[in-house]
Amino acid sequence: MRRKGIVVLACLTLIAAVCLFGCGETPHAHVMDEVALVPSTCEEQGTAAHYKCKDCKKTVYRRRR
Repeated sequence: MRRKGIVVLACLTLIAAVCLFGCGETPHAHVMDEVALVPSTCEEQGTAAHYKCKDCKKTVYRRRR
């Protein structure tokens, strides 16, 4: 029973460490480029308007209100 508690504690510690430190990415100020809406057609799939960071390529979509 005690061993199970130690394993659970170790897993929770590992999860907390991953959440705190991320995936090894260094924090930076995002420089966002606007990507325009591309409407879909019968032959091509479109994309929603969004922003993409020049450095890390993170994509951010605006929420609909």
